[in-house]
Amino acid sequence: MACETPSGKSYKVKAVGKDFIKKNFGNGKLMSGEVELTFDADAMIDESTTEIMGPHGRQLQTQVGNCGTYLGGSCAGSRTVLVVRVIAADKNTTASETQLSDSVFGTSGDSLNLKSWYNQCSYNQLNFIPAEGNGINHGVTTVTVDASSTDGDSVMNNEINTALKTKFGVNNPREIANHVMYCLPAGTMSGIAYGNINHWRTVYLDDWCNYVSAQVHEVGHNLVLSHSGDPAAAGSSATYGDKSGMMGFSFNDDDGPRQCFNAPKNWQLGWYDDKQVSVSFDGWEGNLIGLSDYENSNVAAGDMVIAKVDLNESYYVSFNRKTGINSGTLEGGNQVLVHKRDLGTGYGDSDILAYLNSGGSYSSQDTYFRVTVNSIDLASNPARANVKLERFDPPPPCYTGTASVSITQDNYPGETSWDIRDDGENVLTSGGVTGKSNIVLAHGYYTFSIYDSYGDGICCAYGNGSYTFQVGSTLIKTGGEFGSAESTQFGICSTPTSSPTAASTNSPTPNPTVPPTNPPTAAPTSSPTSSPTAAPTNSPTPNPTLPLTNPPSSAPTSSPT
Repeated sequence: MACETPSGKSYKVKAVGKDFIKKNFGNGKLMSGEVELTFDADAMIDESTTEIMGPHGRQLQTQVGNCGTYLGGSCAGSRTVLVVRVIAADKNTTASETQLSDSVFGTSGDSLNLKSWYNQCSYNQLNFIPAEGNGINHGVTTVTVDASSTDGDSVMNNEINTALKTKFGVNNPREIANHVMYCLPAGTMSGIAYGNINHWRTVYLDDWCNYVSAQVHEVGHNLVLSHSGDPAAAGSSATYGDKSGMMGFSFNDDDGPRQCFNAPKNWQLGWYDDKQVSVSFDGWEGNLIGLSDYENSNVAAGDMVIAKVDLNESYYVSFNRKTGINSGTLEGGNQVLVHKRDLGTGYGDSDILAYLNSGGSYSSQDTYFRVTVNSIDLASNPARANVKLERFDPPPPCYTGTASVSITQDNYPGETSWDIRDDGENVLTSGGVTGKSNIVLAHGYYTFSIYDSYGDGICCAYGNGSYTFQVGSTLIKTGGEFGSAESTQFGICSTPTSSPTAASTNSPTPNPTVPPTNPPTAAPTSSPTSSPTAAPTNSPTPNPTLPLTNPPSSAPTSSPT
């Protein structure tokens, strides 16, 4: 964890471990940018490593909104951005000021960049504009620092901070612009980029300052957006594996992918709040449209962009239409997506749960919540996905063993019958007043029903009849007063096995009396008499002169500090 002084200088807090961060920041108890740390008098600061060693005292926090409290917590409006090019002792940021300005703001014709992306996906509600002032060239400035790339990003960030304050005569770089992007020279850090949550600063490794997905992702952290993962994946994909939106992996592509945020992030930002529906426990059935059709003139009043259900977690359902501003979505194009995240709309990771085609469904067995896609019509204008969100009853408890029915008859035993049906209403076994034992049922869910044709049960006006139904040694249901019928649902956890096979009475086959065959008599051949082949006289083939290929195009962004 790192903290920042009022002047904007950052220090790593050595006394805070990962468990503290996970416990307090991971569940939203504490929020980056809102916690004040007061250190004991004996705390030590190491300027060479930018570390604070020593325990801290009190923590203070204010209320955090959907987009934090930085700049009032608004997810809309205009925000200035300053891009910082760095000349270090050993290396410089590769891109020129002109190239950086084009990659971030499109000043020379770059079609997809930080400015255009947020403008399009927010439908002009959030606009990033180049910072202005002396020493700023179309939103970009250059600073010179004494640090080398080998000193690491923490040392270099603080030197950049000091250089900016000196160059512009401010106490903190956030006085220059609402958001400040540090473009560090190659080799300064091991990751590719990171952004401070609820803050003004984002940091990029050299060329990653030019790539739109990294720009959008890291500034998203400034806006209190967390990562988008795939819980079914392994490794870093569990955190970054949701490729349907920009808070998953970032890509070394100057103009892609052309896709917006996923449903949990869009709900948090509130850009489509007039086309969002919060579903009650009674369920909902209706049409979903894609983000690119939000302002389509043919959108009906009941068409929605996002449907959300709050249970023990929040579930989000959306139609990932692959067209327009979302035409480059990397996963789940033209499918219905199901996401989840912790309750609330502040900082919190989201997970992709399902990609559904027409006729598909997703069920949460923890919350007994189901999403069914009735249809997807790509030919209509706008394209629509008709979905149904509903709760379902939890399955009955399951038991192990064979089932048995025992009946004590009343005065009219001919009126009594019973059966066991599977979940498809197929009768598997049935009987009369005599009952039945040792009924073997496969793993699954069933219904036991007892009937009285006269409609007065088997107790107590005409005899004291009763019945019991059990599985193994567990009594499932007993009674007698039930009118025409009484039913009980139950489950079988595992198929009972039949009785074990009886032990064989035959004696085992005796050992063979015929001895094994004789060993081979042939002796091994004599050692070779000829000399081995001479060593080659030609020199080995020289090493290839071509350089290695470029690294893979995708890589996860670093975790926020």
